Amino acid sequence: MSHRSGGGEKGLPKVAIIVLNWNGWEDTLECLESLQRLQYPEFLIIVVDNGSGNDSVRRIKEWCAGRIRVHEKHVTPGTSPKPVQLIEYDREVAERGGDASKEQRIENVPANRKMVLIHAGGNLGFSGGNNIAIRYAMETRRFKYVWLLNNDALAAGDALSNLIRVAEAEKGSGLLGSKLLDYFRPERPPNTGGFHRIWPFRSKVPIRAPGQDFQRTTWLSGASLLARVRAVETIGNLDDRFFLYGEDKDWCLRATRKGWDLFCVLTSTVWHKWGRSSNSVRSHGSFFGKAISRLSREAFESTMYYESRNGVYFYKKHYPLYFVLYLIFRTLHLLLQVVLYDDRKMSRIAVVLKGAWDGLLGRMGKARAQERAGNP
Repeated sequence: MSHRSGGGEKGLPKVAIIVLNWNGWEDTLECLESLQRLQYPEFLIIVVDNGSGNDSVRRIKEWCAGRIRVHEKHVTPGTSPKPVQLIEYDREVAERGGDASKEQRIENVPANRKMVLIHAGGNLGFSGGNNIAIRYAMETRRFKYVWLLNNDALAAGDALSNLIRVAEAEKGSGLLGSKLLDYFRPERPPNTGGFHRIWPFRSKVPIRAPGQDFQRTTWLSGASLLARVRAVETIGNLDDRFFLYGEDKDWCLRATRKGWDLFCVLTSTVWHKWGRSSNSVRSHGSFFGKAISRLSREAFESTMYYESRNGVYFYKKHYPLYFVLYLIFRTLHLLLQVVLYDDRKMSRIAVVLKGAWDGLLGRMGKARAQERAGNP
C-alpha cells in the first residue's frame, strides 16, 4: 500500500469514517445520507457489517446502487442519490490493509461517491467491529484520522470540518468529540458542558469562554469520536473485552495517561438516537412526582448487564485500589434503580448481580445470555 502521508487535496488530512452496522440498515442508511453532504472533501466511509442476521448487507448495496434512499429528520434532503462505488472485504483482507487493485479503482472517485464495506463475519460488539476498520485504516497508511460515528447518528454538514479544524490547531489533541443532540428531542441541551461522568465520579471541565467553540474535557462519547492515528498508535485500539458500553471511556482514559488532550468541539453537531444500540424501548411515568423512563425488560437485560459488568472491569483495570468500593456502591446503586420498575423485579435484580459477578471474575466479551437482548 502507499506510504504514510495522511494528506489529500491541498494538503488536507485524510479521514476514515467508520460506521458499524448490526441489523440496523434503516439507521445506517440515514447516517450515510447525512455523510453525503459533508463539506470536508477528504474522507473515506468504511461500513463494517457486524454479522447482521437480516438483509442489512443487501439494503446497503441497494443504497450504493442508488435504488433506495431515506429522508433524514434533521438534515435537509437533497436530490436522489447518485450511485456510490463500493468495494468489499472480509475481515482478514481488511485487517491486512485491503487489496491494492481494488483500492486503485476508487482512488480518484469523489469522497461522497465511494465506500468500503467490510464483513466482520460475526457479532464482535462495538469495540471489536470498529477495531477491524481501525486496523484497515492504519494498515493502508493513508489516513491521519479515524472518525467513529454511530450508525444511529446524523452528522451536520460542517461536523467533520470543525473537528479537523480544531484537531489541526491543537497538535496535542488525541481524541475529539462532537456536540451530541437528541435526534428525537433536538431542543434538549447537549451533553457537552458542566460535568462529564466517569464511573462513578464527576470530573469538572472548564466553562466555555465567550467565542470559544471547543473545550478540554475528560471523556468523550463513542457516538462521534475523532481519533488521531498517531494517538491510536500509542494507546492501542479499543478494548475488545468491553464488547458494549464503556470502551470509549477506557480509550479516553488511556489517551490522557499517555499525554494526549481530549476536546469537545461545540461547533461539530451530531444528532444521536440514544438507546438504539441496545433496542432500548422505554415507557414513561413518574416516581414520587419525578419523571422517569423505564427500559423494557429485554433492553434492561442487555443494558444493565453490560453496565454492571463493564463498570467493575473498568475499575479493576484502571483503579485496582478502589474497585471493591466501586463494586459495592455501584451495584447497590443499580439495584436501587430496580425499585423504579413495577415488573419482574427479581429477574432485573438477577441481571445486575450477574453482571457484577462476571466483571469481578473477568468474564468479558460477548455474554451468551444477553444475545437475545438486542445488543450489537
